[in-house]
Amino acid sequence: DRDYFKATLGLHAGEVHLSEFDLNRERGVIEQPYRPTLRVSTPILTPAGKIFGMVVINMDASHLLARSTSGLPEGVQARITNMSGEYLLHPDPSRSFGFELGGKDNIITDFPGVKTLFDTQTPELLFLQAAAAKTGNQYVAAGRIHFDSGVPARFMVLTYQIPDAVAAQQIARIPARNIVGGFLAVLL
Repeated sequence: DRDYFKATLGLHAGEVHLSEFDLNRERGVIEQPYRPTLRVSTPILTPAGKIFGMVVINMDASHLLARSTSGLPEGVQARITNMSGEYLLHPDPSRSFGFELGGKDNIITDFPGVKTLFDTQTPELLFLQAAAAKTGNQYVAAGRIHFDSGVPARFMVLTYQIPDAVAAQQIARIPARNIVGGFLAVLL
């Protein structure tokens, strides 16, 4: 009954399916401790082209998701969502994969300005945008990450929440020639 199993049944020889990111399940029960998982699957066919079986590799996505937080300046927080805006990674671990446990958390509710990123007809990046927060003024920067080259319409959204003091401090450290170069690169 899993999405990756059904999708793999429709593949041809040599094709690969990447599942949605979710929590690993064993015999229908979510594994404890939680393990974010991406499944890679491909069919095994007989010489006549009939499906004989399939190979499924469960990839632990914990390290992949956590890498988005490494090397960030103090105070900057990373979030990753699936194509529906549901959190795969959140600074509050109880909100990560909450949709698997019946939760309704969604980044569009938290940061309405990122809603445009979920429309594939709009630009893939959201540059610094002001966002109100309980802890003071903040900025949000976000972008779509395409993780399935076989289906370019599938993506995740990586969002960084940046306190205004951190943004000002980081901008002040950038040499003027780098800012001009960055603007030229964006224009190209």
